[in-house]
Amino acid sequence: MRWEDQPRFQLARTACLALQRLSDEDKGKLINTNSRVFAALQGLVTSFSIPEKIWYGAADKAISTIYTLHPAPDFFATETAKKSLSSVFSVLGTEDVSNGDETENDASLSSVSPSKLGRFLFVISHIALNHLVYIENSVRKIQKQIRKNEKSQSTTEDLQSDVSKSSEVILA
Repeated sequence: MRWEDQPRFQLARTACLALQRLSDEDKGKLINTNSRVFAALQGLVTSFSIPEKIWYGAADKAISTIYTLHPAPDFFATETAKKSLSSVFSVLGTEDVSNGDETENDASLSSVSPSKLGRFLFVISHIALNHLVYIENSVRKIQKQIRKNEKSQSTTEDLQSDVSKSSEVILA
């Protein structure tokens, strides 16, 4: 790999950070107008052409960016994990790993390079970690909405009781 290519890969990591810091309005525009961003992020995560010392930081930021920007990050991350799996175990069909002869699978699995396997495990673990954070944030949003609805219902009930008391006073 040429030295002048390395800044390009470091730029990808910096671009991920910039994408995460977009305003809500700009995020909406980006999501509605440009799905190429997500394809580029997925390509960054599943690529083996990037040197390892740069790839890990870039992949971490790309996965975080997917969970920050994508409207359905759980489905997109699943597709990213599948692509990563197929790129690591390209000699194997994913069906063959679970259904095939164990001796054939052991031989095929031992032929996977440790570097590719390490990258795959990194992708899976970071997707899992980001997914837990995504679930926690979703639960918080739901709880906040429930509290808001309960508060507005109690306010409405208070107003209705005040109106009925006022009408009773006027009628009396």
